[in-house]
Amino acid sequence: MGTRQDPQTARQHDERRLGRASGANSGRGGFSLIELLVVFAILIALMGLLFPVVSRAKEHARRVACANNLRQLVMAVQMYAQDWGSVPVARVETRATSTRHNRTGVRRWESTGA
Repeated sequence: MGTRQDPQTARQHDERRLGRASGANSGRGGFSLIELLVVFAILIALMGLLFPVVSRAKEHARRVACANNLRQLVMAVQMYAQDWGSVPVARVETRATSTRHNRTGVRRWESTGA
């Protein structure tokens, strides 16, 4: 015959088999309010450190994009000057006589000759 266990040992064995803790840790599972507040405080501190870094990176990206746009404009003007022998006209008249439409409906600007 098998050995007989006392009731306390049998209950502990059943609780272990069912995945339940016994003794002092057998209370409700989960986190206490203090533990959650500590975790939230740590997360807020980390976000406070991270946000200035992200904003600096965004500003740097804006500056790089602006510099790249300016570089492309300068290259376009240089290529135009190489092809046509002069830089594009920078002055545009806004008088009603200076805006005429060609047959395709695209607005073209006439030079004032000044």
